[in-house]
Amino acid sequence: MEIATDILRWIVLVASVADSYKYKFLTNKISKLKSSREVSRKFINISIIYRVLLLMYSFYVIEDWMITWSCIIALYTLAEAFWVVYLHYPYKRRKLKGFKRPPLHVYIWNSLLPNNIRKRL
Repeated sequence: MEIATDILRWIVLVASVADSYKYKFLTNKISKLKSSREVSRKFINISIIYRVLLLMYSFYVIEDWMITWSCIIALYTLAEAFWVVYLHYPYKRRKLKGFKRPPLHVYIWNSLLPNNIRKRL
């Protein structure tokens, strides 16, 4: 029974790395196109929140190192994707002289708000 559990743990780790690869793929796509117009910022933010909660749960409650490592790998690729989206977000005044990106906390808060409330950056 323990062998089956170990095999299942390794399968979960491999599947999680494969799942994390989609964020790396997204990062490469945005970097190539130099635009994150078609990427949902809310999706990336919620994915980060989910992985942080799963990491805390796996670290403190179930103490499973496979899930912990899979969350760390996913958080690394998510952080990279988040940063590239922040850099290539289609800001309203991007091509104008004197353009400055909004502070990171304003960008994050704006991306979490519903579309009918938030203002365009």
